[in-house]
Amino acid sequence: MTPAKSGYKRQPTSYLRILSFILPLILISGCARTFTSRETQLNISIDIAVAGSIDLSANNYYVVFSTTTTPLLPADSAPFIYFPSPGIQFNEPLLITYGGLSTYYNAYYPTWKNYIVAGHLGTQLFQSNSTGFVTPNITVGGETVVATANFFISPSTSFFPTITRSGSHLIIKFPLQQMDPTATQLFIQICTAERTDPTDDSGSFRDRLSSPILINVRQGAQTELTDSEEPSGSTIKPGADLLSCVIEIR
Repeated sequence: MTPAKSGYKRQPTSYLRILSFILPLILISGCARTFTSRETQLNISIDIAVAGSIDLSANNYYVVFSTTTTPLLPADSAPFIYFPSPGIQFNEPLLITYGGLSTYYNAYYPTWKNYIVAGHLGTQLFQSNSTGFVTPNITVGGETVVATANFFISPSTSFFPTITRSGSHLIIKFPLQQMDPTATQLFIQICTAERTDPTDDSGSFRDRLSSPILINVRQGAQTELTDSEEPSGSTIKPGADLLSCVIEIR
């Protein structure tokens, strides 16, 4: 009888030892899952500042992204060229005077993986199928048409940004997962276009940052680029004159 009683008394001690070993593992495992979840829910904030007041009814504000190269834009020294963009309605007779839509697809859009445009239509995200937008040729009556095909590029229906407009600042915030969940780095360029024709969703190129911004996609990343104000006598209106951009990832 004595050995049996002795064995019975040791059982609770054994269970306690097992629990003391398992419980910390459960806690560690739970913490690890929480940490991973935070890492996959990164949010980006893009704070654009101009010399005057943000005017979404008169200007388009563009944020252009690439994961592999600098997004190309018209030269800062040659503003006022007509500036359509993939998926946005444009004035075709005016566009023809600038060489047609193919000119833009050959020069700029293949370096744009995604882009955001904020203006009178709201804030929209357009995404390419790969690393950039390619010439969207279609055949109509045996003839290759580029302009018509541009309208088949549609904005994302899964993009829900938070927009803050305060004086000279336009702040766009959104989860990176809504745009590019696999990106490890982003090349970003900012530019503006002024809409002089209220019936035209596109406008004339006005300003861009002096250089692109490169930011690594990680929690806590932050970068800022300050641009110079246009010289006295410039015909670029203050609301389209870029001064700075601050980008944060949280």
